[in-house]
Amino acid sequence: MNLVYINSANGLSKAALETVTYAKKLGADVAVVTNGNATADQLATLGAYGASTILQDANIDGQDPSQLVKLVGAAAAKVGASTIIFSHDLIGKAVAPRLSVRLKAGLVAGAVALPEADGTTKVNVFSGKAFGFVKVNSA
Repeated sequence: MNLVYINSANGLSKAALETVTYAKKLGADVAVVTNGNATADQLATLGAYGASTILQDANIDGQDPSQLVKLVGAAAAKVGASTIIFSHDLIGKAVAPRLSVRLKAGLVAGAVALPEADGTTKVNVFSGKAFGFVKVNSA
C-alpha cells in the first residue's frame, strides 16, 4: 500500500493530484491521508487519480510539522503502508525527514521519475540544474 499525504486546507492543489498519480504509478493501492477542510466531494475526486482509501483529520491545522508526523505515522500504521509520498513543497520538506527518522525508513527527496527496476530513483539536485540518482537500502 502506498500512502500519500495531502494538505487540503485550501482545497486540492495540482501538486496534490500529481502526488496521488505518482503513487498510483508505483503499482500498489493508494491511500490518502489529509488534514484540512476539504469537502467529501472534493476528496472523492482523488479516486479518479488512483486513490482507493481516504483518511481525513480536520482537527489538525497543518502548520505544525510534529502534529503532521504523528498523523501520517498513525495513518501509515493503520493502512500498512510500504511507501509514503509527499509533495516536494515546504510541508513535505519539513515533515518527510522527521517521519523518516521516526520510522527508521529511507528517504528519497525530490524524485522526478519513477524508480528503476534496481530501486534507483532520479532526483533533482542543485536547485533543478542537474539530476542525481539515489538508491535506498532500507524499507
